[in-house]
Amino acid sequence: MAYTYSDLTKNIYKPGEVAKISGKSLSTIQKWDNQGFIKMDRTATGQRFMTRDNLIKFLKNENLFYELENNRKDIIYVRISSIDEDSNDFNKQISSIVEKNNDLIRPEIIKEIGSGLNDNRIKLNNLINMILNDEINRIFVTHKDILAENGFNYIEMMSNHHGTKIIILKNNN
Repeated sequence: MAYTYSDLTKNIYKPGEVAKISGKSLSTIQKWDNQGFIKMDRTATGQRFMTRDNLIKFLKNENLFYELENNRKDIIYVRISSIDEDSNDFNKQISSIVEKNNDLIRPEIIKEIGSGLNDNRIKLNNLINMILNDEINRIFVTHKDILAENGFNYIEMMSNHHGTKIIILKNNN
């Protein structure tokens, strides 16, 4: 059976519950915890438990977790390098993306001012957190350096791992 977020309503789960949900034996769950294959925490008295977040990660690894695609949204990410740059560039980037994509799903626009070389931009970090939280279906950018001039491959690898597709309108070559 595959589970969704709505199926997992508790904040913590006992090893027996984890075994029942995953279809594994209790001894397998305990062995995997001892070997570090799964993440279980312990109470002050040494009792094992698994947080909801760790249970979801475990179920995803076992292909027992199903996420509804309709909970995800599309992101239009636009960036200019400095405040001195033409702020109309935001609108040009947004327009070119919207005109070429008539199938946007719950689109959200993220505008950022900052250098593509700066890998610690606030809105880029927020975008990465959204990727890691499986909130995004697709990310639309006009050029790949809009996301990052260096490190784009890392963002792309994270996105692929979390089922997020990056759509680049124009090739940088």
